[in-house]
Amino acid sequence: MYRQVLIEPQQHLQRIVWRESSDTELSHFQLNTITYGKASASFLATRCLKQISLDKRSEYPIESEIIEKDCYVDDVITGSASSEGYFCIFICLSTKAVHVELATELTTQAFIAAFKRFVARRGVCESLFSDNGSNFVGANNEFNAINNVLRDSKFQRFLETTNMKWHFIPSRSPHFGGVWEAAVKSFKQHLKRVVNNNPLTYEELYTLVVRIEAVLNSRSLVQMSNDPHDFDSLTPGHFLIGRPLNALPESDLREVPVNRS
Repeated sequence: MYRQVLIEPQQHLQRIVWRESSDTELSHFQLNTITYGKASASFLATRCLKQISLDKRSEYPIESEIIEKDCYVDDVITGSASSEGYFCIFICLSTKAVHVELATELTTQAFIAAFKRFVARRGVCESLFSDNGSNFVGANNEFNAINNVLRDSKFQRFLETTNMKWHFIPSRSPHFGGVWEAAVKSFKQHLKRVVNNNPLTYEELYTLVVRIEAVLNSRSLVQMSNDPHDFDSLTPGHFLIGRPLNALPESDLREVPVNRS
């Protein structure tokens, strides 16, 4: 924000003294304006913005409050509140195919919505298996909340309408769920290496989750033939779309400086 305020000629608010060398006489230059960006710029800019917010409060109440409380000079420092998210990881016990859904909260409604998206894309399952929530007694409350969601009457009624059966593995027997535990471990490895501690928007996170899902569904299961020159292998992607999963080509970043902003 660089603006100028015209002042009266007799007001000597700013004067510049200059000479080319020590042998020449001093030249005096007096400005007839005050330019934002000088010593008083922060105060003047903030004062003008706040006056505008007061004048336009009735028309723009939300924007007016942001200008009054969350502005410094011409910078808006209002940040968006971050929230937690949850991943629902489904894995086929026959083909080892992985499907991942995002849930914005740990409630029955959110899980049913995620489960409906899974069924709409992959079809109705005959049987489903999951950890027994009692495995986590005395641990994190989130595990107990997951247990409550899966055993909630609303979710059980939803299963009855679709003729699906939900099975829980025995208590204190996590080795019964080794297949999905391995999928969770692989998913977390990719997620942590990419995200680290950086916050993501919903679209960025959802895109990343789907791409990690594609990576997991591209892992080799068995070789396609006995030919030693045939490097093709059977992957979960073959069971999903009939061919390997291929990502869009990425830009070549080898010549881009690492510290590029």
